[in-house]
This record gives sequence, C-alpha cells and structure tokens, in this order.
Amino acid sequence: MAVIDTGLNVDHNDLDDNVDPASTDIVGHADSDVFGPDMHGTQVAGIIAAEKNGVGMHGIAFEALIMALRIDFADSCSNETDCLFFTSDIVRAIDYAVANGARVINLSLGGDGASDDLIAALTAAINAGVFIVISAGNDSEGNPSATAQVALSAGVSGGMLIVGAIDTNGTLASFSNRAGNSRNVFVVAPGVGIRTTSINNSFTNVSGTSFSTPHVAGAAALLFSLFPNLVGTDIFDILTQTATDFGTNGVDSVFGFGLIDIGAALQPLGPLSIVTMSLTSDEMTDVPIDDTGGGFSIAFGDAIFNARGFSSVMMLDGFRRSYMVDLSSRMEALYRPSLSLADAIESRRQRQSLFIPLSGADSLSFSFYDRYRLIRDLAPALSMATRDLLRQEAPATFFQSALRDDLTLSFAFGFSPGDVLMRQGDLNTAGYGFLTANFGGATHLSLASSPKTANLKKTTGGKVSLLFGVSTGTYNVAEFLPYAGNHPKATVTSTYIRAARKSGALMLNLTAGVMEEKNAVLGSISTGALTLGDGAATAFLGVQGEVDLGRGFSLFGQYEAGWTSVKGAEFSLIGEVSSFRTSSFTAALTKNRVFGKRDRIGIAVHQPLRVENGTLSLVLPTGRNYVIDRILFSNDRAGLSPSAREIDVEISYRLVTRAGFTFEANLVHQFNPGHTINLSHASAVLFRFTKVY
Repeated sequence: MAVIDTGLNVDHNDLDDNVDPASTDIVGHADSDVFGPDMHGTQVAGIIAAEKNGVGMHGIAFEALIMALRIDFADSCSNETDCLFFTSDIVRAIDYAVANGARVINLSLGGDGASDDLIAALTAAINAGVFIVISAGNDSEGNPSATAQVALSAGVSGGMLIVGAIDTNGTLASFSNRAGNSRNVFVVAPGVGIRTTSINNSFTNVSGTSFSTPHVAGAAALLFSLFPNLVGTDIFDILTQTATDFGTNGVDSVFGFGLIDIGAALQPLGPLSIVTMSLTSDEMTDVPIDDTGGGFSIAFGDAIFNARGFSSVMMLDGFRRSYMVDLSSRMEALYRPSLSLADAIESRRQRQSLFIPLSGADSLSFSFYDRYRLIRDLAPALSMATRDLLRQEAPATFFQSALRDDLTLSFAFGFSPGDVLMRQGDLNTAGYGFLTANFGGATHLSLASSPKTANLKKTTGGKVSLLFGVSTGTYNVAEFLPYAGNHPKATVTSTYIRAARKSGALMLNLTAGVMEEKNAVLGSISTGALTLGDGAATAFLGVQGEVDLGRGFSLFGQYEAGWTSVKGAEFSLIGEVSSFRTSSFTAALTKNRVFGKRDRIGIAVHQPLRVENGTLSLVLPTGRNYVIDRILFSNDRAGLSPSAREIDVEISYRLVTRAGFTFEANLVHQFNPGHTINLSHASAVLFRFTKVY
C-alpha cells in the first residue's frame, strides 16, 4: 500500500509495526527523512492502516503495510500554505511504488495538472494490476481537480477512482468537489470529522477529500489481502458495483456511483460457480451454482445428505474470489419422510376407472386420478413441490387383448410397470392394507412416472404363466425442483420377465429384470456439481408368495433385491460411485370373517426400497494456492447406505354391510421414516366410509 504524500511518522505507536521497509523520500530533502514537517501523510496513513491495539482508533486495513513515499516540495510544508507537489515527483513515486510491489496507491493530493508522463505512469501501474485512488479536491467545484481528472484518460479509466467526501448526515461535504464530468470514475466516502493518527503519538479529527480517499484505499487493501487473485480493474468494478446509490438514481453528477460499501464489496458478486475436476484427467471446469442441486429418492435416505464435505465447499464468484459455501441447502429429499394427507390421496383406491369390454376377451380401461381435486381446500397447507406433483397426474389407459387362449398382449400408458404387473398377476393383493396396496408390483419398476408399457403373457397348463415386458418412462419430479431448469431429461427403460406358478394353496411369482436410467440414479435427479451420476443400470430379482392357510387366514410375502452400477458424471464433486445393492420387503397376514361373514383384519410390515451398501468418492475444492492461482482439492469417501431402516407396520380392518356400505380403518406406524435416524417416528389413523350404488 503506497501513500504518496508528505511522509509518515514511523514512530507512532499505531503505525510503527505497519511501515513498509521500502518507504522512502522520493524528492531528496535535506533531512532525507521519510517523516516530513507536515502531519498530512501520517493522518492519511492512519485511516488506512493504524494498528488495532485498543488505543485511539484503528485503520480500515489495520494489518496492511504502508509504503510511505514523501514527495512534498522542499520547504513547502513549513509555512501555513498547503504543501506543494509537482506532477513529475508524483510520476517518480508511482513508478517506484510499482517497482517495489505496491498493489494500491493513495494520492490524497493534487499536482500541477495532468501530463503525458503522469498518464503513462498511471497506465503502466494499472496494467501491472495496481489500483489507484485520488482525492477529488476541496474547492466546492462541479468537477474534480484537474489532476484528479487524469482518471478519465484512456488506459487509466477503469483502474483509478476519484473520491469525494460526505459528511455525517450522508450529504456531500460543503468543501468537496462533485463528480461532474467524472461521474463514471467517482465515488464518495466519509470525509468530515474523521479520527486518525497525528504527530507526537497523538490522534486528531480531520476533514477533507484527502481523508475520504484513504477509506477507499483501505477497502482496496482489504480486498487484495483476502483475494490476492484480483487486479486493480477488478477492485474498481467491485467497489463501483457495490457502492450505495446516493442522490439521483444511478450514476449521477454529484456522488458518481455513490458511497462505498466495504461489507457489500466483500460479499460474492456475479455468477457463482464450483470448480470441479474431471473423472478422467486433471482438467477442471466451473459449474454454475444455479445449475447445481440434487433430489434424492428414499432408497438413499439421508446417506448423501450426511456425506462429509458438502457443508464446506469452495465457491468462486464472478471475480473468481474464493468463498466457502454449504451445498447441503441445495439437496432435497424426493419423498415424504413421514405419513401425511398426501400419502392417503396417493392411494390407488382413489383412482376412478372406466372399464370397456370389447369383442371377445379384449378390453379397454381408463383411469382418472384427480388427486389435487380431492385436497383442493387443503392445498394451501401443502408444500409447493407437493402441490405441483399432485397436479401432474394424467388419465391412464390400459388395453388388453387375447391373441390366443394362452397368449395375452397388453399396452399401458400412465401406469407404472409395477401397476401393470399387479393387473396381470395371479396374486390377490388388494386386501392387505392401505400402505401395502401395491404389494403385487415390482419395487424397482414403480420408480418411473408417465411410463409406456407393453406386456406379453403366456399361460401353460393353467398353473404356470410367463410374462415378458418392456417399459419406458420419465422422471417428472425434475419439473418442480428449483435447479432443474438446465437438467437434461431423465428417462428410464426396463425389460423384465415374471414366472408365476400355482400349486394348491400356494401361489409363487419370480420376477427378474434390468432397468436402464439416463440422467438419474434410482429415481434421484441431480445436476451440476452435485450430479450423482449420468445414469445407472440396475438388475433386480424379486420373489412373491401367497398361501391360503385355511380358516380364513392368508399369508403374503415379498422380497426384492437389486444390483446397481452407476455411470459417473464427468464434472461433479461426486466422483466414482461403487456398485451397490438395494432391497425391499413386505409381509402381511389377514384373517377373514373375524366378527362376522363380511369383515377382515390384517397386519402388514413393509420396508421401502433401501440401499444396503456401496460408497461414493468426493473430490471437493477446499483450498487455494494463490501463488500459482490453483484450486486445491481434497478427497473423501462416503457410504451410500442410510443411517436407519424404515419399517412400516399397519393394522387394518374392513367391514362390508349388507346395505352396501364399506367401513375401513387403518392404523399405521412408521419407524425411522425415510431411512433416517434423526426423524421422529410417525403414526396415523385413517378411516374411510364408502357406499356402492
């Protein structure tokens, strides 16, 4: 920090430790002393860098070194008139400051006017990355002093600020020159009654644009110390962009850009980004924060949310300044982690269907499912994401045709493949409870929304059937995620086969398949620096069984396992993702004719899809080497398995009266909702009355 002025009292207790050894007398006074007879330079230096020692006051950049460059003309400060400074000496001091590593130059003075040599010296300094401030002058004029207006010169403009003074009321000081023709290189700072260092180890109050100028110089010193990658033109842009607008809206002829705001200048500006590393090379790229986020399905629970490191990641602003940011705020759960009204509305029992028999064994059915209509009065209490999701449901269509007595072809739109398998299955799963309404489907095949499905079912001997299917769909959940605007379309394609066999009271199903996801992983949508993967392939195998135990008892069980491999994203904080296994299971027992011939009671236990093992690697920007201006990365690993296991227990009762009324009651309790240990258990009691006409 170079203060080109009348020198500096190097023995002042608030300055003595902050004097740059390169301080010197540029002019060559007889005393050859950097401390001249005038206290002006000491006062300016104190505003910038007086030490924070609990005495008197402290400077804005109280750890900065002051390179005091004395240039007052010989004997000019020894009388009552202002000190004299020649432009030629200012030029020599600027060249010296640049040569000795100064990054900020404070000119709280006026010369004998601008010259080509001064413009050349300032231009060279700015090209070297130096930031320069100069006082506007104390003549109450409409324009800054002639020397200050050098900031308008080509090569100088954009790297040098003229500084006017405001008083304690926030109005332009009566003595201060205005922005005038220099409004685009002009700011203001406090310049009336400023406490600062003085001679004889004392302090004094001063006024003038000479003392508003070091406020800006101190702000620049702070910015350079915190962000060494900046250059002078960056400082100019930051200070002018963050200045508080005074006077007429916008840049005006009185205050220019307005009052500097050091706090705002230290905050991130412009587009924010995360530096990420390539999976295959040392190449790095900036990923915009606005395009970064992750919505993770229940299978992962809280595993990714709990990964160490996401809470403290290095971010760059538009000036490539480094800040630490908590990315966990851009991570969401794409599931409701506890029981809610929306869970009830989602039940397939709310689906209204129209069945149209066609010729022979052919049939066509439509399903209408207006979930939003059913909860319209309660919609204001729901989250925006839930309301948008409920609006997305479209009528679903199912067509089935018997090609032969033993061969059936079906097409479905809007039903998940799991729903379709239930429709064409041989298990009687409709009566096992509320949560367990989708027992008969394959868990992995129920992830997609708005799918298109084709199935071919072959029956042999009446006891064995084979079903071949293919399905393709999308993940519409991305439509309401805040970061999903630039997320590529997430699709899922599945092929599967189900073998079913009935033997006496036992019915057994075996399902196997492969699910290919693009831009998603097990229904999780993530993008930017939080991309979990560009896609995934999952092989799954499930077994389902139902047995009639007699005396009205029926037992159902289902277990499904999947093995997933992930295609890593090229530029993401999440590096390689290992292959992992998932599981889900259900068990249910029902008893018909408990209190009469028309009732049923049941108990069911269910675990939603859960990741059981696997890890992911994290490649996180956590530091910076400013010497070579390179982002430093740290490596870590995190488990993919969540902290807990959700278990849902349900007791259900159903009674049908002779008059056609149906009464249903369900008591549900969730342990560790969302596979998350930190969430409270949840319970719900659901009642339903219906009448068939």
